Amino acid sequence: MRILIVSLCLLLLHIHGVSGAGTDAIENVLVMEGDSATLHAGETQAEDLKVWTFGPDETIIARNSEIKMFKDRLLVDQSTGSLTIENITANFSGIYKLEIVKKNLYKNFNVTVYGSLWRKKALQIIKR
Repeated sequence: MRILIVSLCLLLLHIHGVSGAGTDAIENVLVMEGDSATLHAGETQAEDLKVWTFGPDETIIARNSEIKMFKDRLLVDQSTGSLTIENITANFSGIYKLEIVKKNLYKNFNVTVYGSLWRKKALQIIKR
């Protein structure tokens, strides 16, 4: 049982995402509070219209490289369309969706932010 808990903790501490693209795939991203998380757009063209949304209402947060919300925390790579969230907090946990409009392609991300207290507890379990 102890080995299972340790293995699970190690896995959770090292997950940065699970590859997946398409309409149904969800890439899981686990990131510690205060760190940065990059949501990789994958293969896109410069001329593609890329729209990033957040949350259940799919609020537009970025269109191409133009940031609509959270301007002090978000960066969009102009060449790839990837979205980086800097100094992340729990408020940024949730579902992010990238739509590449002309191609009618979607990529979904489930971002989970964990605090330093959770990490300390996981490390204590690992040390035991």
